[in-house]
Amino acid sequence: GASTSTGVLLSGVRSITVKRCRFEETLGAESVGISVAEGSEEIRIEGCRFDRPMAEQLEVRGAGTVEIRSNEFTSFNGRHAVMVRGASAANVLVADNEFRSGTPSRGAVEFAGGAGGSRVVNNVFAGISGKGDPFGILSYRGGGLRVENNVFFGIKGAGVQLNEMSQFGEYRNNIFMMCGRGIDLHGGVRAGSATTGSVVDYNLFSANGADVVGYEAILLDGKAVGQVTSGGYAHWAQKSVAMGYVKPEYAKD
Repeated sequence: GASTSTGVLLSGVRSITVKRCRFEETLGAESVGISVAEGSEEIRIEGCRFDRPMAEQLEVRGAGTVEIRSNEFTSFNGRHAVMVRGASAANVLVADNEFRSGTPSRGAVEFAGGAGGSRVVNNVFAGISGKGDPFGILSYRGGGLRVENNVFFGIKGAGVQLNEMSQFGEYRNNIFMMCGRGIDLHGGVRAGSATTGSVVDYNLFSANGADVVGYEAILLDGKAVGQVTSGGYAHWAQKSVAMGYVKPEYAKD
C-alpha cells in the first residue's frame, strides 16, 4: 500500500468485530492501521498486534460505542497508538491493552473534542519516550472520561494529562511509577476548567527511594482499598512505615 493508506477502514457500519489482525511492512510511517470512521457503531477491536510505526495505529473518528480490548501496541513512533477524535466520538472503551516501547511525537492515547462516557481501564503503559513530552493518556477539550486501574511505568511526560478546556472526569486507582508527572492538570485547577467536577482519588505515585508521607493509596492485590493518613521512614525497621484507613470489608483484627 501507499504511505498514506489505511490498513482497515470501517465507515458507516454497525456490529463489526476485528480480531487478531497484524499489519504488513507495506503500510508506511504516515499510514493508519485501523480507522473507525463516523457513522460506525458497536465496533470491537480485539486481540490485534499493532507493531508497525504509523501516524496512528488505531483511530476512532466520530464513531460511537467502540471497544478496544486486549490488544498489543508497540513501536508507536508516529503521533499516537490510539487517537479518538470528534465531538460524536463517545462511549469508547479502552481496556486490558498493553502500550509499550513507543517513541511518539504526542503520546499513547488521546481523546480530542469528545470522550463522553468513555473509559480507559486495566491497561499497562510502559516505556514511552521521545523527543517531546509524550504522555500516556491525554484529554484535549473533552469531558466525561474515566481512567481507572491502569499502570503507568517509565513515561517521559505525564501519565495522564488534561489540557485546557477539558471538563470533568474520574481518575481512580491508577499506579504511576517513574513518570515525568503523574496526573497533570495543566493549570486547570487555577483556571477552574480542566477539573470542574472531576474526581481524582486513590491513585498511587511512586519513585525510587521515596518514603510514605500521607495520602498515598493502600493497595491489596493491585487494587486501592484505602488511604494513608501519615507515615515516614522507620530507622529501626529500616523501611517506610504508614498508618491509614481501609474500607470496612478489608479491615481485620
